[in-house]
Amino acid sequence: KELIESKGHSAVILDCGVLGSPAITPTISREEVAREAGTTLKEILDKGDKNHAISTMADGATRMARKLFDQGELDGVLSMGGIQGTVMGATVMQALPLGVPKVIVSAVANGQAPFGPFMGTKDITILHSVADILGLNKVTRTVLAEGAGSVVGMVEMKYASKEGTGKTVALTSAGVTTICANFARELLSNLGYEVIAFHCNGIGAKAMEELVEEGQLHGILDLSPHDITDYLFGGIMPAWDERMKATCRKGLPQVIGPGCADIILYGPVESVPDKMKDRKYYIHNPVHTHVKANYDEMLKLGRFIAGRLKTTTGWGTVMV
Repeated sequence: KELIESKGHSAVILDCGVLGSPAITPTISREEVAREAGTTLKEILDKGDKNHAISTMADGATRMARKLFDQGELDGVLSMGGIQGTVMGATVMQALPLGVPKVIVSAVANGQAPFGPFMGTKDITILHSVADILGLNKVTRTVLAEGAGSVVGMVEMKYASKEGTGKTVALTSAGVTTICANFARELLSNLGYEVIAFHCNGIGAKAMEELVEEGQLHGILDLSPHDITDYLFGGIMPAWDERMKATCRKGLPQVIGPGCADIILYGPVESVPDKMKDRKYYIHNPVHTHVKANYDEMLKLGRFIAGRLKTTTGWGTVMV
């Protein structure tokens, strides 16, 4: 708080704790956070369920942060903690729009911990705390200062995107479709469109379709629907159940190509099941192996895409 205020900004402390007493007086008390979640601190404590406490306080904190943002009183978010603090901080941040600075200082940002659940589809920065966040010492002082400096720097450097007069088209791409994607991007740019590329890593298309729901996109060039193949056949970068539904429901014009759709992605070659090694496969890098999809799998992929396109309220085509 002191570091943020020393840079001329206001620090609003939102207390998500339920046990003990806060060491300093927060701006927004835990009682207020619980009330925002539709309950009381006493009800949470009486339940005696740690997971319930975490989810309830995360819900209250999210509602409170969203209210502050909508009122123009929130320009960035900084959270700190172990796994529970990280879960609650990430929950709040995932509910805020792209472009709001978001920094998590976390004791679990290391080792084999997966970061996908913390990041979701948002622009979140995670800083490893090195030492556990338990009191101030020469390590935690340094890392917390880095966290404060990060969010302050992002707030001060926040870039207001220059809105073009043209419309925005999204395209999906992968390493193996980059040449085609770049060529398409150049053509679209020359026609006056702003082009946003999304990697076909599962999360890319999800973020793309969230922007569809928000009305920020005007067309889709789904050049690399590889994530659908992984979703259907157990690859490591899968789409999700709702893939293509938002685009079809909103009726956005969409062109779908088969780029990178004929492979199932596995991890290191040692992780590929023996039965799959009978097929053609390619060691893309030390952590990714491409395995060729067979005829039946490609047929199921085609039926999935056709089934979704059949529901569109707009215009769509598949181009091979």
